[in-house]
Order: sequence, then C-alpha cells, then structure tokens
Amino acid sequence: MAQPEDVEISSGDSGGAGPSQPMIALAIKGQDGEVLHFMVNIHKPIKKLLLNYCQKKLLDLKLLTFLINQRNFDHRKTPAELGLKDRELIVVVMTNYGG
Repeated sequence: MAQPEDVEISSGDSGGAGPSQPMIALAIKGQDGEVLHFMVNIHKPIKKLLLNYCQKKLLDLKLLTFLINQRNFDHRKTPAELGLKDRELIVVVMTNYGG
C-alpha cells in the first residue's frame, strides 16, 4: 500500500503551528478504481485536497463530483466540519453534461 501524501499546504508563516496540527488520513477513489491516500489537516478546507487530487490525476475539478457516503458536499468546509473520520473514503465520479 502506498504511503499517504501530506497535502498540508503552508502559507509561508508557520505561526507556531508545526507538527502538532491535527491530521487525518483520507482516501480518494477514482472511477478507474485507483485509490490515492492523503494526510490532511482537519481545519483546512477540503477543496485543497480535491485540487491536489486533480493535479496528480491531471483532471479538471469542474468536471468531477466528489462524494462522501454517496452524498455531495460543500468543498469550502473542512474535514472537521464535514465530520470526516480517519481513513474515510471519498469517491470521484465524472460529471455528465448534455443528453
């Protein structure tokens, strides 16, 4: 199993917040079945994780739907606000437009 990637994004000022930041492991499963593992700060917006996933997979965030427990969620919220637990799985599906 691959090691989780740390998506903690530093803004340049540590503000005394070092390794003591609360982190959890989250996994994102794509439609291809591949699962990527990440370590994320529970107080940072989940959108940073989603953007990092899209960058690694060379995908456009606007074309994807991310689901937690088969439900869409607000990307501006943090993992803590979403009630995410350690080792939770986020599922990605391609958004279909047209008919």
